[in-house]
Amino acid sequence: MFIMDKNIYKMEIQIYNSNMFIEFSNSEKITEAIAYSLKSVWIIEADSTYDVKKGGAQKKELVALRTTRGVGKVSIEGVEDIETVEGTLLIFEHDKVKRYYCAEKQWDFCWFEFYDYGNTDLVLNQLISIKTSDNEMDKIYTCLNMLRQEGSSAKQIASSLFTALFYEWLRNMDNYGHDKDQYNEEIIKTINYMKANLNKNISMEMLAGQVGFCERRYRQLFKSIYGLTPRAYLNQLKMETAAALLRNTPISVYELSERLGYSSQFHFSREFKKYYNRTPSEHRKKK
Repeated sequence: MFIMDKNIYKMEIQIYNSNMFIEFSNSEKITEAIAYSLKSVWIIEADSTYDVKKGGAQKKELVALRTTRGVGKVSIEGVEDIETVEGTLLIFEHDKVKRYYCAEKQWDFCWFEFYDYGNTDLVLNQLISIKTSDNEMDKIYTCLNMLRQEGSSAKQIASSLFTALFYEWLRNMDNYGHDKDQYNEEIIKTINYMKANLNKNISMEMLAGQVGFCERRYRQLFKSIYGLTPRAYLNQLKMETAAALLRNTPISVYELSERLGYSSQFHFSREFKKYYNRTPSEHRKKK
């Protein structure tokens, strides 16, 4: 029997009284493989005292930072500080990093310094969520151990293993946009809840729980899609609603502050002035 499915082929051949099974794969399009040259591997389990300020790195070096547990922060030239959480990958130019440190009680991560001679179109300075595979840490430890050994062949094996691991990450990066679309449906549910409950004291923990995320993960996904944290987005909704009501209705500032869930008129007026650089009364006069 001969079975053909796209580029995967299977054959079962019966010869005399025994069965022989052959399976092979064939690609009609030849793709050139790009290899990364691995320079160093660090596996770190850090506590709250961990704080590193960098300098003097070579310009061509890239860093792949894979967080396995806890929370860290990375400061990169020209980029807002990036908070790295469990199950994320961050790629950046080594000479551009200014500081990285443990942001909470613990931060476990793997740090790879490597060279990309193939000019791959990598996504730099963007935190990407990639599910951790079951044997990922085994592969990382193998890279580390091979890099420790003497001889060029061991170094080449380390680079090859890292390249294979990196291709797994890249494949997941290709699906990242689809993941964001999927998560966007969940995030929209929480936005609709915000809009319908502006008078309530809405916590980020509650919003995250509505869609089955931890608060940190929810905040990270929300910002990656909308460019704002959920708290900033909620504040924007309240301010825009307040501005429209002040301009188009005779509602009092006191009543408006209650309708938008503020603890006092003073608190609302302070937040409004911070956002629009004028008081609610001044905003109403501009109508």
